[in-house]
This record gives sequence, structure tokens and C-alpha cells, in this order.
Amino acid sequence: MKYGFIEAGSGPALVFLHGIGGRAETWRYQLERFADAYHVIALDLPGYGRSDALPEMSLPALAEWLNGLLTAYDLEDSILVGHSLGGMIVQEYLAAYDGSVTAVVLYATSPAFGPKDGEWQQQFIRRSLQPLDQGKTMHELAPSIARGMVGSAGSAEGVELARQGVAAASSETYRASVMCLVDFDQRANLDKIEIPCLALVGEEDRNAPAPMMEKMAGHIPTGDFVSLPHLGHLAHLENPDLFNKVLQTFLRERTG
Repeated sequence: MKYGFIEAGSGPALVFLHGIGGRAETWRYQLERFADAYHVIALDLPGYGRSDALPEMSLPALAEWLNGLLTAYDLEDSILVGHSLGGMIVQEYLAAYDGSVTAVVLYATSPAFGPKDGEWQQQFIRRSLQPLDQGKTMHELAPSIARGMVGSAGSAEGVELARQGVAAASSETYRASVMCLVDFDQRANLDKIEIPCLALVGEEDRNAPAPMMEKMAGHIPTGDFVSLPHLGHLAHLENPDLFNKVLQTFLRERTG
């Protein structure tokens, strides 16, 4: 299987996993910032960018994919940073594999999607997929999707990078990514996370609300929680300097 990624620097491995509609390039500011001290690796999830698609996308299959990549490239001692869907993959990986990752950042994510027949869940799926059902392309949808994910202080450049990432995704992969959220639930395993863990979110995030993530962090024995003011679901693009400062503090204080 072909794994797509971009990398920079040397040292301990710092691995970034994007969310739905992202790609490796959306971590450009983090590659630039951390390459002086880390081997920074930004992944293309299956079906995105340069990575081959999975025969069937599901959270267990994505966790297996991540385990295969970390094993193939001898990256078991990595620090993982998972954004949104990427954060769900990290949680699934931690629950399923006895890997030796040294720390994780669960960023703008959730420990559960909730019941697929729930009102909020049905609205989310309908809102995400209905435009595709009506014949819209990802290129056409990208501007509104990107704008809907940023907070009041998001930079124009960050929004543009987000738009480019969404526009580059195939509609098939985007649809499969949304549907694999259904039935995801790792709440029972939060208290089993024993490595340093940062729960990080923008305070104006509507997809992963800050109060929910704070509650999530409270169930993780090693969990720290940080909310970034005036930012939304794409804080690493909206205000990369602030995002990187918080991440640097966590890496320095909790991972040595």
C-alpha cells in the first residue's frame, strides 16, 4: 500500500493526522515550526493526497492503517497529533494496539460520534452529504465548508489553505470519511490513556465544542486541556503561531 506524507527535520518523530477534507499540506506551518527539533511527518490519510484508498473505510481500518504505517517506517515511538477524524483514528489506535507512542494530542475531536439515528448525528450527515447528493463538486463546496469551520479571528490565509485542502479531496473519499464516523465510540477507553495527552480546541469550534473536549480531558488520567480564544475547528491554520506555542509548551513540559 502506498503511504503519502511530507516530512522535514530530524529528531523524535512528531506525526500529524488531518481531518475530513484535509491533506498533509495543511500542516505546513507546523512542519516549518517544529522541524528544528523533531522529525515532523504530516500524513495523507487513505484516499487523500498521495495515499492509496482503503477497500472499505472505517475507524478500525484506519487504526490498522496507522499501525501499519508506524511499523513500516519504525515510528512506534512517535508523538501523534490527530485533528478531528485524525484524533478519532488516534483514539482507535490507542485502544487496539500496544504501540509505544510516547504522547498524543487530541485536537478538535471527540471521543464518540453518538447514535447514528440521533437528531444531531442525522443533521450532521445530511448537512455534509446532501450537497454531494445534489451533484455539487468538492471544488464548488470547498469555500463554504472552509468558512464554516473557522472562528471569528481566523486568518484569510488559513481559510484559503483549508479551502484548497477540501477542494483537493475526492467526493468518494469525503463521503466515506463522513460515514465512517457513524457508531464511533471510544469513551470507555479514555481512562486507559496513560501517556501524556493534550486535548486542544478552538473555543469557537462548532464541530468539537470546547466544553465537550474539556469534559473529555477530565476522563483522561494524563489529560491536559487548552482552549484557544476566538478560533474554530482549524486553529492550526487560523492562528498557527498560537497553536504552535501551545503545542510547543506541551511537548516541552510533558515529553521532555
